[in-house]
Amino acid sequence: MFFMKNLLFFIFSITMLSGALSQDSPPPRPWQSGDFFVGVNSNLLEVSANSIGLSPSIGYAVSNQDMIWASVWYAEEPRVSTFRAGWQRTVYYSGYVGLSGAAYGAGKDFGDWNKQLSVEIGVTKPLWSWLILQPKISFVRDWNDDVSQFYFSTGVTFAIKLRPKIT
Repeated sequence: MFFMKNLLFFIFSITMLSGALSQDSPPPRPWQSGDFFVGVNSNLLEVSANSIGLSPSIGYAVSNQDMIWASVWYAEEPRVSTFRAGWQRTVYYSGYVGLSGAAYGAGKDFGDWNKQLSVEIGVTKPLWSWLILQPKISFVRDWNDDVSQFYFSTGVTFAIKLRPKIT
């Protein structure tokens, strides 16, 4: 069941990305310099088949093509904290590539922190002028003092766009 959910999400992401790249007239850019985003994201690989974990996130468009973002996630049982930050660059209007890094600790004292580096590809799809959807596929390196592993991950972000008023 869990494999099937990720496979369907992967197919959905590829379909949205290919649709964005094959349009005759380019869509408007998903963000402009100075836009703020407040939203939630979920890494679909890190949750069970019958639940979904959401982490609050915030983003800022530093240019018409580049955005920086950060998110925090905490769970009491099992005790886990995750801090994640990243950068995204728009390629061909609504498609994007990105890099992100994360540190997460688990256990009673958060004694052993794991680290992650991710390379992401996705698409930013405006649902309305103020709400965006970002499905993505990531290639992840995850390591700590004992273990190092590579894997693919899928995720989705919903964000509200806050544009400052220009006077």
